[in-house]
Amino acid sequence: MKDNILFIIPARENSIRFPGKNLFKIDGKSLLQHKIENCRKSGIGKILITSDDEEVLRQAKIYKVDFIRDRPNPLKGDGPTTPIVYDAVKYYEKITGKKLDAIILTQLTTPFILSSHFIAAINCFIKNNNLNSLISCYLYDNKYFWSLYEDKKQKSYIFPEEIKEKLSNFVKNKKAYIPNGGIYIIKREFIKKTGTIYSEPFKIWEMDRAHSIDIDYIEDGMLARIMVDNLPQ
Repeated sequence: MKDNILFIIPARENSIRFPGKNLFKIDGKSLLQHKIENCRKSGIGKILITSDDEEVLRQAKIYKVDFIRDRPNPLKGDGPTTPIVYDAVKYYEKITGKKLDAIILTQLTTPFILSSHFIAAINCFIKNNNLNSLISCYLYDNKYFWSLYEDKKQKSYIFPEEIKEKLSNFVKNKKAYIPNGGIYIIKREFIKKTGTIYSEPFKIWEMDRAHSIDIDYIEDGMLARIMVDNLPQ
C-alpha cells in the first residue's frame, strides 16, 4: 500500500487570524518547507500541494513538490476541506492514470509532525487493515468548559453550569481527544462516499501535546520558535 499513497497538503491564501502564516519561519524554515521535508523524509508516497496562494505555488515548484494543484475558482478562499481533498485526488488520478489506495491529509500549520510520526501512523493503519481511517489527536482537558462569551447585554459562560459538570465528569472517567490536524489517513474509496475526511471504523492515534501544536495565531508561531530546540524525542 505504501507505494500508492498520496500526501495532500492544503494551503489557503490570506489567513484571517494570521496573514502570511504559510511562509512563517521556524528555525529558519517556512511552515511550507517544514511540511514538505517531513513528508519527504518519511519515504511514503508522493506529495501534492493544493493552494490558491501564488507564493506557495511558486515555492512548491522550487522545492520540487511532486504535484502542485492551483485550485479552481470554486475552491478558492475559505471553505470546507473535504471538497479540496477530493479535487486533489481526482487531479492526481487524472494526471497519473493511477487509482490511489489511501491519502494522508496533513495541515501546513503543524510543523512538528515529523517523518517518524507519519511512518508510525501509516504502519499502524496498514497493520490494522480493518480500519478505514486514522486521525492523530492529543488528550482533551476541561479548560474549554470555562469559556466565556460577551455581548451587549451580558457576559456569561458558554456552557451552563449543569453542562459543565456533566462534561467535566465525562472527561474524568473517559479519555477524550482533539484532532491536531497533523495526520488524517483515509482509504481512497471512502473520500467521497462519506463526505468527510474520516470514515468508520477509524483509529484515534494519540500524540503528545508538544508535537501537536497548530499554528493558528502569531502567538502560536512565536511559541513554536521557542519550543523547536526543546521538543521531546
